[in-house]
Amino acid sequence: MDIARWTAALPASIYLVTATNIAGIEIWRRWWTAPFVADAACWLDAQASSDDLISARPWSTAHILLRGLRPEGYAHLAAEHRVAAAVADGAGLIEVWITLADRPVGARVAARVAAELAARSGGDLLTTDARSVGHLPGLPHAASADGPGGAPAFTRLLAASRGPDPRAAAIAIEATAALGCALVLSPPIQLIRFRDRRRKQRSLLSPARPLRTEAQRGRR
Repeated sequence: MDIARWTAALPASIYLVTATNIAGIEIWRRWWTAPFVADAACWLDAQASSDDLISARPWSTAHILLRGLRPEGYAHLAAEHRVAAAVADGAGLIEVWITLADRPVGARVAARVAAELAARSGGDLLTTDARSVGHLPGLPHAASADGPGGAPAFTRLLAASRGPDPRAAAIAIEATAALGCALVLSPPIQLIRFRDRRRKQRSLLSPARPLRTEAQRGRR
């Protein structure tokens, strides 16, 4: 499946998955592992079919996202760089993921490399930071109507290749020197586990409970 190939090409401990309605308002966000994202494909497809736009990103600055590339810009980029994943967004544009390193790099370094590559390939310069999300492949794009009979078109995985791009990694090293920061983050960020009031182990993958106010805590 496209989603499984996408996560395999963009390895990370955890992935951010979000849903946005037709008005551009985020409805929900989840942090899932790669197997969970793949297993939830049918449910995500149903969510996307109900006019919600499903987006995602590996929760790691080892991978950068270039959005809004036209086919000629994508062809130019792919001729010079190793593309980790390329996704046709169903509206005529292409999103490209490029891997900088085997481990997370500094967020400022990742953003600088993404901005430089986006400028070279005609991508969107406003979505190059580490918080930007892209389309999950293989799902309907609710905002498009390019399918048969005016139905939403599907996002498609155009390419998938695991491993860092040497040229982008070289740009990252230059950016590190210019910014005066470390290239690779160390130690790696670990998922934090915690206990709830009933002393049961839960993880950050579980839905969080609403925070109580001081007044609510005082009524106990």
